[in-house]
Amino acid sequence: MLPDLPILPRELNHVQVSYILEILLQVQEATYVNIWKDFIGTRPINTALGAHTSTEPQTTAGTTTNYQQDWPFIKQSPIWATIDSLVSCLTPPQKPHFSPLKKKKELHHEGLAIAHVLTCHNLVQSLPNIKLNDPVDIINDNLEVLVDLEAHGFDVDLIRCRLNELLSLKSRAGQYEDTLKELEKRSYEKLVIEKEIDQLKVEMQKLQEKMMHAETMRKAKEEEFVRMQSNLHPDLC
Repeated sequence: MLPDLPILPRELNHVQVSYILEILLQVQEATYVNIWKDFIGTRPINTALGAHTSTEPQTTAGTTTNYQQDWPFIKQSPIWATIDSLVSCLTPPQKPHFSPLKKKKELHHEGLAIAHVLTCHNLVQSLPNIKLNDPVDIINDNLEVLVDLEAHGFDVDLIRCRLNELLSLKSRAGQYEDTLKELEKRSYEKLVIEKEIDQLKVEMQKLQEKMMHAETMRKAKEEEFVRMQSNLHPDLC
């Protein structure tokens, strides 16, 4: 389950925005790890899709297990021992039916079946390597591949669920990042305006001081003028 991201206040300063961006990235990374942790656990990525230990008997060319008896071809390739180990180690365990291959040319059946097993194996192996900042097309391409694998009998519900969770996380994180970037932009604009206001206050203070000085000079001139008038007309005093 994806964590609830924080509700953002309407106003943030530059430091707060940077801090929230950092926290958001940490939340993304932690959630991303949890998405695949539930799927592959602590198993090494280079194992055959995890630590599922199969109880199915390993087969070779010409031999089949019960569920393989309905396949539209007979196994002849010598690499089926390896292919069967990949199928048996898939998580969840896979029992593809390959029914759509009946519409293909018979000579292509076995090769296409092997290709589908390898595709499923390679896809799941690549999932933990998907990064949160990767293009969404990578996830959508994997989802499209799952449609084809599902048509051939592969159980892809768990894989699809994890990919959709990752899409949801990318979408939500992207929305918050856009909001945070807009807040950061507005916070910067607010900071610029506040600096302009502070500068205007300083200039206003200087103007007030000049006005006070001018007023003092005006009064002094008036007093001097009155004194000069008194000296010219002492009888009027």
